Amino acid sequence: MIPLDLHAFLTEVRSASAHTDHDLEAEVAGVVRDLGLPHVVGADFVGSGGGAPASVVVTNRGMPFLGVVVCREPEPAEALAAVTSMSQVVLVVIDGHRWRSSWPALRRIHSLWERRVIAGVYTVLSLDELRADIERFALLRRIPTRRQVLRSRTA
Repeated sequence: MIPLDLHAFLTEVRSASAHTDHDLEAEVAGVVRDLGLPHVVGADFVGSGGGAPASVVVTNRGMPFLGVVVCREPEPAEALAAVTSMSQVVLVVIDGHRWRSSWPALRRIHSLWERRVIAGVYTVLSLDELRADIERFALLRRIPTRRQVLRSRTA
C-alpha cells in the first residue's frame, strides 16, 4: 500500500506513471482470481447508500463485501466510498499515467484514505500489497482463498 504520507503518496504515483503498458483492470482481476475469491469483474458494488461501478467486486455469500476500483480520476472512488456500509471495504488502484497533471484530484483520493473512508490506495508498483490486503480482508470475513483451501487439504 502507498504510504499515508501525502508526499510519499504523490511520489509513488509519479513513479508508477512510467508503467503505462499495464492493463490494471486485468491485473486487479487476476489478483482476485489467483486468490480464488468469488468475484465479479466490472459490476456495480451495492452498499447501504445505493450502488456504484467497481472494477472488481468480491462477494461473500452473494453479497458484495469488497470493491476495488481502478481510478483515472477521483469520481469512481468517491462514488464507491459513498455507498459503502460499515461491513464493506473499498480499495483504490491509481492509474499513475493519467494522474501526472492532476495533483488536486490525487489529493482528493488521499483525503478519502486519510479519513479512512477507503481502506487502501495502490498503484502498479504496489500490487503485491494489494494482494496481501485483499487476502487479509478475506480472512477477516472468513472467505477461504484458494491458498487456504489447499493448505487445509494437505494438513
